[in-house]
Amino acid sequence: QVTPIVKGMTTCYECYPKAAQKVYPICTIRSTPDKPVHCIVWAKECFKLLFGNSSESMLFEDETSSGEESTYMSLIAFPAEAASVEEVITQYGCALVTALFDTEIQKRIDMGVYKTAKHIPFSLPSELVADAGRTALM
Repeated sequence: QVTPIVKGMTTCYECYPKAAQKVYPICTIRSTPDKPVHCIVWAKECFKLLFGNSSESMLFEDETSSGEESTYMSLIAFPAEAASVEEVITQYGCALVTALFDTEIQKRIDMGVYKTAKHIPFSLPSELVADAGRTALM
């Protein structure tokens, strides 16, 4: 990643075109990711929304402007009604997995997003997530 610049022999730093950062539409990343880079970008945005500055994420949605509650926006705050730290983490983890792998997928299937997809995704049963959460607390 080093480019030597010799006066009079090579081009200067400004002469090299700067690589433009590629931007992927969030609708493609969210609905029909067909390249590994789509999954990586979606994971970065999801991480930014849940654990970073959520307003900087492309997944951030203002509920007042859209009129409907987003699957992701309900996950921004940790649950506060649990008795122990383990319960808080388990509840949050279960809510996160349920929202991402059950609620969001089922919502998109109901909207008909995957009509033309080669393989239609299926949602993870929420009972399976709840059982795993109960097992984790034991």
